[in-house]
Amino acid sequence: QESIYGVDIDSSAIDIARLRLWLSLVVDEDDLDPIETLPNLDYKIVCGNSLIGFPDGWKSPAFEKIEFLKREFYNETDELKKRELKANIEVEIRNRLATSKRVFGYQVDFDFKLFFSEVWREKGGFDVVIGNPPYVGISKVDYKDVLKKMDYETYVTTGDLYVLFYECGYKLLKPRGNVNLITSNKWINASYGTKTRNFFAKKTNPKLLIDFAKVRIFPNATVFVNILMLERSNADGIVDAVTIEGNYLPTVPLENYITIKKVRLSIIGEEVWKIGSSKELVINKAIEGKGLKIKDWEGLIFYRGVTTGLNEAFHIRNEEAAELIKKDSQSSKLIFPLLRGKDIKRWNFSYKDLSIIFTKQGLDIAQFPIIEEYLRKYYDELVPKQKSTDKKGRKPGIYKWFEIQDNTAYFNNFLEPKIIWIEISDRANYAYDENGHFLTNSAYFLSGKHLKYLISVLNSSVADYYFFQITAKIAGGRKRYTKQYVEQIPIPFIQKEEQIPYEKLVDYVILAKSKADEIVFKFFESLLDALVFELYFPEEIKSAGKEILKHLGDLKPITDEMSEEKKLAIIQSEYERLSHPNHPVRIAIETLDSVEEVRIIREALK
Repeated sequence: QESIYGVDIDSSAIDIARLRLWLSLVVDEDDLDPIETLPNLDYKIVCGNSLIGFPDGWKSPAFEKIEFLKREFYNETDELKKRELKANIEVEIRNRLATSKRVFGYQVDFDFKLFFSEVWREKGGFDVVIGNPPYVGISKVDYKDVLKKMDYETYVTTGDLYVLFYECGYKLLKPRGNVNLITSNKWINASYGTKTRNFFAKKTNPKLLIDFAKVRIFPNATVFVNILMLERSNADGIVDAVTIEGNYLPTVPLENYITIKKVRLSIIGEEVWKIGSSKELVINKAIEGKGLKIKDWEGLIFYRGVTTGLNEAFHIRNEEAAELIKKDSQSSKLIFPLLRGKDIKRWNFSYKDLSIIFTKQGLDIAQFPIIEEYLRKYYDELVPKQKSTDKKGRKPGIYKWFEIQDNTAYFNNFLEPKIIWIEISDRANYAYDENGHFLTNSAYFLSGKHLKYLISVLNSSVADYYFFQITAKIAGGRKRYTKQYVEQIPIPFIQKEEQIPYEKLVDYVILAKSKADEIVFKFFESLLDALVFELYFPEEIKSAGKEILKHLGDLKPITDEMSEEKKLAIIQSEYERLSHPNHPVRIAIETLDSVEEVRIIREALK
């Protein structure tokens, strides 16, 4: 009654919390005969929305009156007078809440300093705040517009509610008090977590971060979680952090595990918080030191696949496409081969008899009567809605009914050589396409220079290891390979002539995989992976005697002018040369795990 306070938006959760608190007191009693009266938890464990209260700094004279009535209520033993006091308290609280809509422009049903005013009068705030906030997107709650008015520093439209609970909880603390929440760990590296990370680093003093990135704490939840402890004191830029590994056994006390495994992170601001062993942090810095982030490479541009707004109309089978072209050859100017995200594999792709009608914005549809006739069958579904609440039609916009929904002004880049990949995957799956395929919006592509060299690195263990360091897992342990993360991967910039061995090996790998020559494919993929390790860790590889590049020799090129038979013959001859049991390349590939950095990266990816 004197120490514990609680709030939940769910009234049934309040009933359960009160019951469990009472039961815990009974269980702890050794002698039940002289047991003390159970504490009164009215106005201590209450129902309300923690995130929507009165503005910071606002105080009503009624606060003191309510606090006085509550003291009288707790001290009163006469049941009749107690009921009368309770009624008076509730009237005062209702009166204060009733004015919120008029005064602030939004309705308040709970406020910490109104309901728990004595905490601030006596101590200036709470010693400890703990909680397990809901894991739901801000955009999905019906009070999102009110939250925007609340001036939360961590508010982002695309963010999750739990980040606001960190800020809310922190504001409830007295000096040197602590807030401890268990939440999704996505804030650590998600783009919507930028403001949150900056708030933690600049406005709070993080003391401990426990990341359960590889352990599912809640069996029915689809997210991985963390526990973060923040202290209300001046930030010192340092936080103890630990990742709980997948092999963690609950029989080992968590406190002991943390003591052994924790590392110290320097936190500056909005940057991604990279957690790992001390050696992993050294490896991360080495990767960053050797590479230039893809976003900083000249002449490279990221794009996303096409959002049509109605795939049923614009995605057609090749048989239908041929029929449209047969009726009017002009139609061929608007029909292109299409790959879905799931068609894209590692190094190559599987084309599945699908085309897209690409009617870009600004198109004169009168020049393509057969296409217009075909699309008109879907007219009601294609017309842009006047307002988002309309039942039929695509999302509101300035595009015409027959046009692709999004303004994909970069459509010509689909026709150029490009690196393509699926957005959601459990590992890197980058493929090379020079056949002009368009993509659905479940895929991305990279257009520009150095593509074969870049894909050799992007599909490597090093690049995927680093990617896993800067992204959060989603359901099923998969990752989102979106532009905002992929562009952060640091790749060593080497001169064009130095890229040639990588380009030749990429050609070998792609052709060997397309011909289902598993042994040859695996060998050259492993060779490429080893070469990339050498790019990032040249001194370590050299000191271990595992150098590969200098032993490759002059790899034979395969060109478009060659017959497929000749290409395969070249690949086979190079395979036989380099895979000989006594060749230094094969020996280095097979023993590369003796290099600590290689071993750590490969273990982390398992």
